[in-house]
Amino acid sequence: MRLSITELNKNLSRYLNHSIQEDIVITNHGKDVAVITSPERYASLQPQVKTLADALATIRGVDFDWELPEREEWKEKDLF
Repeated sequence: MRLSITELNKNLSRYLNHSIQEDIVITNHGKDVAVITSPERYASLQPQVKTLADALATIRGVDFDWELPEREEWKEKDLF
């Protein structure tokens, strides 16, 4: 479903309830600006990784077997 910001403001609770059944695309002057979706659908869209290594491991055909160096103290010159 697609609707304007004005229509959303007029009937917010109705559309929030409807978003459980299908995603609602919000438009402003004919351009898509947001999507209202159900919490279950939102959770399914989130990546299920907890670390950078896990995220990098999801890239096909690349073997990441490395460790990041640990530093006890970062100095300003290390950051810039």
